[in-house]
Amino acid sequence: MNLYSNKYQRVSPLSIEIENPKLISMEPNQGGFELVSGKKKKKSDGSNERVPFHASTITRPQEFFNIFVDNSNRPFGHVWLGKSEDGTRFIHPLENLSEVDFVDINIGDSEPDKPLPIEATPFKLVEDVRELKDLATTLQRANEFAVDLEHNYYRSFQGLTCLMQISTRTEDFAVDTLKLRVHIGPYLRDLFKDPSKKKVMHGADLDILWLQRDFGIYVCNLFDTGQASKVLKFKRNTLEYLLQHFCEVFANKEYQKADWRQRPLPNEMLKYAREDTHYLLHIYDLMRRKLISESIKSVLGDDLLLEVYKSSYDICMKLYEKEILSDTSYLHIYGLHGADFDAHQLAIVSGLYQWRDAVARHEDESTGYIMPNKTLLKIAKQMPLSKEKLLQLDESKHPYVEHNVGYLVSIIRSSVLNAAAFESATHELKMRPTELATMEQMQYPQPLPVQSSSRRNTQLKPVALLADITTNLRKSSTTGTGYMERKENRGKDDEHLPFSKLSSGFQDYHHLTNEKREPDQFARYSDVRKQTRFVDIQEGKNIKKGLKFLLSPGETRERTNVPVVNKVKISFPSNWKPN
Repeated sequence: MNLYSNKYQRVSPLSIEIENPKLISMEPNQGGFELVSGKKKKKSDGSNERVPFHASTITRPQEFFNIFVDNSNRPFGHVWLGKSEDGTRFIHPLENLSEVDFVDINIGDSEPDKPLPIEATPFKLVEDVRELKDLATTLQRANEFAVDLEHNYYRSFQGLTCLMQISTRTEDFAVDTLKLRVHIGPYLRDLFKDPSKKKVMHGADLDILWLQRDFGIYVCNLFDTGQASKVLKFKRNTLEYLLQHFCEVFANKEYQKADWRQRPLPNEMLKYAREDTHYLLHIYDLMRRKLISESIKSVLGDDLLLEVYKSSYDICMKLYEKEILSDTSYLHIYGLHGADFDAHQLAIVSGLYQWRDAVARHEDESTGYIMPNKTLLKIAKQMPLSKEKLLQLDESKHPYVEHNVGYLVSIIRSSVLNAAAFESATHELKMRPTELATMEQMQYPQPLPVQSSSRRNTQLKPVALLADITTNLRKSSTTGTGYMERKENRGKDDEHLPFSKLSSGFQDYHHLTNEKREPDQFARYSDVRKQTRFVDIQEGKNIKKGLKFLLSPGETRERTNVPVVNKVKISFPSNWKPN
């Protein structure tokens, strides 16, 4: 039986015959474990149903729609952008333009027309290529259009854009970006890049990055109503507030964090999605007039409209970056600061962190779904050396933890034996409380736990994992073939290669400058070797991750001509098998 084929066979744990240490991972019925949680939905149109935030019946879109993602430990390649002459950076199409090019002060004498009610506005759910082509034709005739995205982070490593809402002055559209993922870019890329067409979005910081990541779309000529509300110093900057303030519409935001992967989408969710863009062009009209009016009144001669376009320009200029694993990523895990861990506990954090990262990348799951930070730190603190004690600590019964408990106990035991190598890191961690406290001050919630009931009667699929892990190595110029090769670059004979061959090495990653990062999104600080790191405050996760190696059982790998700091080898005997 080929345990590594792209189409995993669903088997029970006892039916797997393993010769080398492997990770046994989960492929639940209907595509994966999901969580149904959240507050009970308020009655609306006579409905008493619950809002599915992570519904257990949803088939994973990665498999259902055959979505390929590159979770390799290499920087994201912006293939639709040119590069500078020296090849060191990508060139955004906005670099040839200025925010001044987009400012339109011609507001006319009459008040803007109010938009039609949603019920009286034509709506189209775009689900096939022909409908997408018709949408592109409609947008070619428009001078401006409003855009919003619905996204899911919890059930994929990098995230998935699930729905795109677009509104013109007369029509509303919702594009199924899961079903049409590979077609979005070819039909809409040029329209979003066209500087003659105004794009209106609200709070577009993340949407801009998602468009780049999933569709290769780069936006020119953006008016961000979220930035405008900040410039105008409104008491709240949310779209909900703007809808109420300008349109007297009281939006129902209970679907904001719903599971947008589900298909078909309920009518109430589609109505919520339409509201995010239906009124946005009208809000843009009113905010533009107010910005010009306030600028005229300004004693200092401020050009508030230009200020909004400048902020919007800067948002568009940001480029998406993939999370990269570094040898010190575990030091920046949310919640570690203040835990007062000793070297034994810190060694366990490192081992579990790398295990979690490897599984999440291969399974295309979020690290919080595999093992939340809270659970990881709890296990490291208690240092369980038996399966029973570890399972007691996993109160939420996370499936990947439960079905790899034997392997996790082995990581803990090996980490404890190598604790001496973490003495210096422990000391450094305690010496710099101010730097790491930045993350602790941000009250970002942990990913939702997995329901204990969802783990029952579940079949497993085998996935190769690290047999040996070498941590805390300084970076060198050594490069590898990459965690996963792009499918289009692999030959026909490579389709069913063992995962260990496809991921036989990892490319070392040198620091990016990240000069485009905004301080309200990322905290900047130094690691133990005073190298710059950036941490995603909103996710509580490191942007940069680093090195790991796939080795045979019992094998260790030495790096030559590399200064070693706190080198740790986690090795397992060749006859060891997971439970």
